[in-house]
Formats: sequence, C-alpha cells, structure tokens
Amino acid sequence: SMSDHGGNLDIGRKIPGLFHELGLEVISTRHMTKQARSHEHDWNWPKSFFNTYLPKLVGMGKLTQKQVDIALSEFRELEDVPGATLQAPLMIEVIGRK
Repeated sequence: SMSDHGGNLDIGRKIPGLFHELGLEVISTRHMTKQARSHEHDWNWPKSFFNTYLPKLVGMGKLTQKQVDIALSEFRELEDVPGATLQAPLMIEVIGRK
C-alpha cells in the first residue's frame, strides 16, 4: 500500500548508493531491530500502528473489514499473553557526511 503513494519500504538498502550519488561519504550503517513485549511500553508502537493503519487498508481495498476485525481481535488476545513478543521489521540507519 505504501508504494501506491510513492513510498518504498526497502529504501534503506538504496540509501548508501544515493548518498554516493549526492557526494556524501557514508560514515556508518547499522541494522536496527525492535522487539515489543506485551506488558512493556514498547508494545504501544505496534498497537497504535495496527489500530491506525489496518483500517486505512480497508479504505484502499487491500483488506476487508472482516480481515481487520479478526487481526485486531487476535492482536488484543496476544496482548494478554504473558511474555508475548512482536518483532518489528528490520530497519537500517545510514549516517553520511558532506
């Protein structure tokens, strides 16, 4: 759905090349992972993302309302499982210098 609006979830792997094209020196790259646990503050990130973004996918025709209702219901059930975790997608940090 993000690519429908000009977004690119895989842009991280292209950033070092883009920096080079722009005359920037890549100082460092770092993979960033995030794991949220159901009874910790970090859980609010996936919770707010799913509650906000999944309904938008209905409006885009990517999911049905029933699919979203099921997904959000299962997420709420997971929230009550002690020790439950969610692994966010891998991100990359790229730092450059002009």
